[in-house]
Amino acid sequence: MNSVKKIFSKRIAALTLSCSMLLAFTSCLDDDDSKIENVPVAYVSLYHGSPDAPDLDIEVDGRQINAYPFEYTDYTGYLRFYTGERNLRFGPYASSSIDIDTTIDFEANQLYSVFVVDEFEDAGVVVTHDNSDTPAKGKAKIRVINLSPDAGDIDFVANGDEEAWSSDLAFKESSDFMEVDAQEYDFQVRSSANNDLLLTVPDIQLQPRYFYTIIIRGYDTPPGGNPNALAAQVVVN
Repeated sequence: MNSVKKIFSKRIAALTLSCSMLLAFTSCLDDDDSKIENVPVAYVSLYHGSPDAPDLDIEVDGRQINAYPFEYTDYTGYLRFYTGERNLRFGPYASSSIDIDTTIDFEANQLYSVFVVDEFEDAGVVVTHDNSDTPAKGKAKIRVINLSPDAGDIDFVANGDEEAWSSDLAFKESSDFMEVDAQEYDFQVRSSANNDLLLTVPDIQLQPRYFYTIIIRGYDTPPGGNPNALAAQVVVN
């Protein structure tokens, strides 16, 4: 329980900042504070990682929560959700069609990330449980998720290290949070199959006691007319 409180002490500041920056999104609770004061909640972030999908609408239990299009690479930060089984649906913005329909069970005082993944024809979601012990003094925690539909299994390597921080990471797979020194890093993304360099990720500054997710997304070989080439995106959890 103490570890959960420590996690929240670091992450609620980020949650508050995210909510202040993302007024286009509403938390999935009743707006009457008197009704929600003692209601248990989970904290859920949403990420659009489908590289050929249109802008999306997001519905939670039949209620649309975005006022503006949810675009490729958009990240909401943590939003407050009712606990228990919640129905999430995604479809093209300003359209009545639904292309992803899923139900997820959220527990009280837990943190989750929901990633929209894969090419749109086969799109679905990947859900990660984000709770982890607080990093030690001078340390940060980092994880990697592979959302590239055509890059194959990947290794995530810090320049100067002999061993990969994460190896053989398959499409839609996320590593666990790893505790590392809080400093600046240059990273490489390599093919697990043949060690070919797929991507360089320079000048990533990790701050002490923070949690980070590095999202490897886009196409290694983009289809004609699609600009979403392989790239890395760093988000603060």
